[in-house]
Amino acid sequence: MKNKAQCNLCQERVKIFLNYNYPAYVRPTEDSKEVSILPLKIGFCQSCNHIMQVNPPMKAIKEIYNKFYKTFHSVALSNVGSEQINDFVAFVEKNISGKDLLEIGCSDGYFLNLMQKQGWNVWGCDPSPKTKIAIERFKIPIKKEFFDKKLYSQKFDCIVIRHVLEYVEDLKNFLNEISSSLNLDGYLAIEVPNIVYTLKTGAIGSFIHEHISYFSSQSLEKLLSEMGYSTTSLVEYKNFIYWVGKHDNASVKNSIKHDISIEDLIHKYFKGIERLKKELEVLKDSEVYIYCGGGHTLELLNLAPLKVKAIIDKDESKKGKYLKGFDNIPIYSYDFLETLSDKDTIIISSKAFQDDIIKDLHHYANKGVKILKLYPHCEYI
Repeated sequence: MKNKAQCNLCQERVKIFLNYNYPAYVRPTEDSKEVSILPLKIGFCQSCNHIMQVNPPMKAIKEIYNKFYKTFHSVALSNVGSEQINDFVAFVEKNISGKDLLEIGCSDGYFLNLMQKQGWNVWGCDPSPKTKIAIERFKIPIKKEFFDKKLYSQKFDCIVIRHVLEYVEDLKNFLNEISSSLNLDGYLAIEVPNIVYTLKTGAIGSFIHEHISYFSSQSLEKLLSEMGYSTTSLVEYKNFIYWVGKHDNASVKNSIKHDISIEDLIHKYFKGIERLKKELEVLKDSEVYIYCGGGHTLELLNLAPLKVKAIIDKDESKKGKYLKGFDNIPIYSYDFLETLSDKDTIIISSKAFQDDIIKDLHHYANKGVKILKLYPHCEYI
């Protein structure tokens, strides 16, 4: 950990703990040769517990988005992740009031549809092709553009950003733009991955070019406090952080104490990866299927010498595509599961949605298909 850089939250020095070449895009593509391999540097700040990507290749990342944005996951089509969104809806509903709500980065509109059913007037903005689902199925007004303060003439009682903040390069400018679009006493609601949970559990596939920031509860609240937001509620839910607050320009001290050592957790994280690698050795001579085609699977394939017959994914848009560096492994759709028997083994390649997937695959486990989960230890369900 000798290399140093500057924290993008508090400008203190950070230590680099990951530094290697990695694909700029981790989801399946029709031609993985179009995906560049670029240096990935991840560092942590000992002052505010923030983890960040150092010198992210933003131009290359934006080019990748323009090519492959259509392959992003849809909860409305696959139902994977729906339970977690329902929990976030319950959290938000408990902590906000008003009638007009905007979601930035709304994708397929699944969250907005739930809020619409709760009586909110909802709007969304996102350049993703998945917004077609929000427009046609849920009848939600969507602007297929990236957010800026000039995009809407009206102001909102609540603005929601779910799994957006970690992608933003200039966090403070982005939050300033949002605050100018909020009504007086309006709410901001945020959901981001919880890097502390990731480090504690040793979940692979967590560090990618697309994510610029990796938040702890402390670093998230510190950022928002400095931007004039006071915290209404903050909870850690599994591997996510939920936050709701108001932009009142009050001088607010962080309520999250600095009682964790990120450096210690980083060491624990690497031990967790070694644990997973060792436990997977028992499968080195077995042919297996992997369920879920994404960043976690890409990391898994690089981590362990598995003999993978195919990847299975509920997202139909991934069918017939390939992960970077593994063009010999086909991706099949969900209905392929019907062809499997008690002679077959499936590895669930996800930490974030492992519980949802176990429920989804329980029918096949009852038929005798061997289904292996990876966390907190490798074991058959």
